[in-house]
Amino acid sequence: MYGEEREVPYKKIDRTHFYRDGDGRRMTGWVTHSGPVAGYHDAGDRVYYHSSNGLLKGKNKIGNFWYWFDQDTGHLNTKVGTKEEPFIADTNTVTGVTSYYYCYSAKGYLKQNGWVKDLAVRDKYGNERKSTFYFNKNAVRLVGPQKIGSYRFFFDRLTGELVKSDAYYLDRDTGTVMKLDGKTPLWIRDGANRYCTNRTDGRLLTGAKNVGGKQYFFEASGLLCVNGEKKVSGKWYFFDADGERFMDSWLHMPDGRLVFFGGDGARFSGVKKIAVRNQSGAVFFDASDKKYEFWYCFDAKTGNKREGFIAVSGKTYYFDPNSPVAGDVPAGKGGAVAKVIPGARAYGERDANGVLIYLNPSTGVLLTGMATVSGYSYYYNGKKGKLYGAEKKIGNYTYYFRAADEEAGYSYVGGTKTVNTGFLASPVTGPPGSRVTGWWKMPAKHGGDLKYFSNEAGKEGRMLLGRQLLPKHYNASFAANDKAYFFLNASTGLIRRNASGMSNGYAWITNNNGELMSWDFVGNTLKGVDVSYWQGTSINWKQVHDSGVKVAICRAGYNGRAGNTTFYPDSTFKRNIAEARKNGIYVGAYIYVYSCRTSDLNAAIDQFAAWMKSQGMGPGTLSLPVFLDIEDSENLSTTGGYSNLTNAARAGMQRLEKHGYKAGFYANLNWANNYFNAQQLYNEGYGFWLASWGANKAEQNSATAAWNGSYPSVWQYRSTGSVPGISGNVDMNYIYTGRVKWT
Repeated sequence: MYGEEREVPYKKIDRTHFYRDGDGRRMTGWVTHSGPVAGYHDAGDRVYYHSSNGLLKGKNKIGNFWYWFDQDTGHLNTKVGTKEEPFIADTNTVTGVTSYYYCYSAKGYLKQNGWVKDLAVRDKYGNERKSTFYFNKNAVRLVGPQKIGSYRFFFDRLTGELVKSDAYYLDRDTGTVMKLDGKTPLWIRDGANRYCTNRTDGRLLTGAKNVGGKQYFFEASGLLCVNGEKKVSGKWYFFDADGERFMDSWLHMPDGRLVFFGGDGARFSGVKKIAVRNQSGAVFFDASDKKYEFWYCFDAKTGNKREGFIAVSGKTYYFDPNSPVAGDVPAGKGGAVAKVIPGARAYGERDANGVLIYLNPSTGVLLTGMATVSGYSYYYNGKKGKLYGAEKKIGNYTYYFRAADEEAGYSYVGGTKTVNTGFLASPVTGPPGSRVTGWWKMPAKHGGDLKYFSNEAGKEGRMLLGRQLLPKHYNASFAANDKAYFFLNASTGLIRRNASGMSNGYAWITNNNGELMSWDFVGNTLKGVDVSYWQGTSINWKQVHDSGVKVAICRAGYNGRAGNTTFYPDSTFKRNIAEARKNGIYVGAYIYVYSCRTSDLNAAIDQFAAWMKSQGMGPGTLSLPVFLDIEDSENLSTTGGYSNLTNAARAGMQRLEKHGYKAGFYANLNWANNYFNAQQLYNEGYGFWLASWGANKAEQNSATAAWNGSYPSVWQYRSTGSVPGISGNVDMNYIYTGRVKWT
């Protein structure tokens, strides 16, 4: 074990390093002296001479083993440690650090890479105890936290003793040795660091552990985690200054985050329900033992409480930075006060940075749609909030939600409130933003006139269109039975005043109040007259209407002869149109054409359109087309005959269409058959007003006989008619509503 041993006789010795025999040869390896050697060695002393370094001193490794040689003489230490002196102390003169070794064999072996268990030691107080130590591969006694194999241990930094739960433990203040019970967790303080073991083998705790009923986390080194967050098995926890896991409470983090740690100590992420706490942090109960809970949202990465609009699984919620407040939770027992944390998920109507939004009262999902609040219906456009002063189509119906400065029956212009004249509107139906019902004066951006919104149960607020039986908006009594038929624009819902048109196969005309004066199925044959200056200036159109006349075609004027481009208005046209319409008579117009030459006629039509506009009239004033009466004989010579007259008539009607008017032409049967191609123009979609008189054709079922077996658009069947309200003879007509274009 020691290599080759030899008895060495007395020889010269190199006092510095080496030993030489009598022949002067330098000796190496183990040497056992048989007697005194120059005052250095006694008989039996064992030393080791290294081939290069000579006599070894201090700790040295020879082969696989460590040995200790006297620092002065180089003698091998063969004294096994005792209770009083269990270890060999080796102090580094430079660093001042002392290392300890243990000699366990008379052959001088130092313990290395292993345990020395139940070693009896006696301290300076005279206390004896058995302790366990560990020596590393360099034979040095370990102290402090150490990893040995797969486990962590802690060795007393002064004594090197293994700290374990059944060990003898020295109280250095009193010098008393205590025996631990092997069950109670043993906390170890190492400066600012803390460790713990509850095992008789001294292993340090690692990972998440319950110690004394409290939750802790120990690093892989056994070090207790304190004052910080730690991710354990995919979850984040927080440990306080004592290392205890923070649980079931809110915590303001040093970096400004506000987080919540649940009942198991795990940091919340996502949407979680949290009970309100009292001032001491315990769950709060009110006087009736009711617990209050709110939903909060936490960032998935940081755990920080989130606020504002947040999408969760495709749905949007609002976490209100201003709610709940203390007033949302009543006082608890004994006057206890709740500690509320704002930022909870909101429900119902809420103010989101000045915008009123609405969230489902049960789920909190942000609403885009209609909701009822305190008995009134509103529309909420998601994050944009409550709708004010705007129409909204919901499903198949349009609704209107009043503006903050709107009130039924009034207008607001430049901030000034004025009574709307000419009508009375329904009473105020609700607060700003609420859905309106009944008649409502719309703001300019929505037409600036009346619309009607249903107040029928189950259909409240729907904007009505077309022909409707409604309360009279100009009647102050608003009596339920005081109703009339009104016509509302089929797309916008605006009341149609002094208007006419077609709707779902019916011709209609309204007065200034929007009431329907006529409503006739298209396909029926209507009785009509055509009038001009020659019927005078005082036609009683009410009498005309009451006699059964439904249509009046009024002369708008005429143009000059060839070379004269002027349009000459009929002085009775404006009155005739207005009074006829006022009394529920559909109106059309005709222009007598003296010159059908394109340049002359186009100029006159342009002037006609401009004149109509100047008189407050236009295409919408007329129900029937504007007909061109082209049968003046000069048109044959100025145009050049059949084809040219056909083309000239077409050009004139196209000019009318350019100005927005429906167009047609007038001629008697002779002209239609011989002087231009009436059939072609009719086939192209232009209205044909045929003049064909005769007693045998006075019945409407004879219209086909009037025009070669076909129906014209309008048939002037008599020129000597008599109608109440019109003095003298008047032209009589049948209007075939299915064959004429209505405006």
